[in-house]
Amino acid sequence: MTTVEEGEHLVVTVGRPVAELVPHLEARPTWRPVAELATLFPGVDDPAWDQDVAAVDGATVDPFERGSDR
Repeated sequence: MTTVEEGEHLVVTVGRPVAELVPHLEARPTWRPVAELATLFPGVDDPAWDQDVAAVDGATVDPFERGSDR
C-alpha cells in the first residue's frame, strides 16, 4: 500500500489481471468562485449585453417542428 500511496499503480491478478490498484485522488471542487473565473476572461465587458438579453424573449423553439417559422 505504501508504494500505491507514493503513486505506483499495481495490477491485481488471480491467474489473469482483474483489477488495478491506484492512488486515491482527492476530489477537486466542481465550482469556482466568480473572482477566480473572472481571471480566465480578461477584457472589457460587452457594452450591449443588457440590450441583447432584453431582446431575447426566453421562449424555446424546436427548429425541427413542422410549421416552425424560425
